[in-house]
Amino acid sequence: MKSIFVRAGYLLRARVDCVTQISSESLSSVSRLTLADDRSAIAKIGPLAAGKAHMLEAMRGRGVPTPAILGVEGELLILEDLPATGRLA
Repeated sequence: MKSIFVRAGYLLRARVDCVTQISSESLSSVSRLTLADDRSAIAKIGPLAAGKAHMLEAMRGRGVPTPAILGVEGELLILEDLPATGRLA
C-alpha cells in the first residue's frame, strides 16, 4: 500500500517535501503538506473523507466560505491551505 503522502503527491501532481502534523484523534488526523513547488495543502486522513468532501461542496454551493477540495481518495481528503488570521471570515 502506498504511503498516504505519496498518494497526496500523486493527487496534487507534486512531490510532498514536508509533513507537519496539526492534530490527531483516534479516528482521524490533520497534517500540513509542504510541496516541492512551494505550495502547501491540508491533508485530512480518516474514514469519513468522502462525506466531509460532500459536506464542504454543499456548503460552498450555498455561499459559505470553505477551503477548496484539491483531492479525495479513500480515507484521504486534501484541502486548500488557508491563512490563519484568527478571524472567522
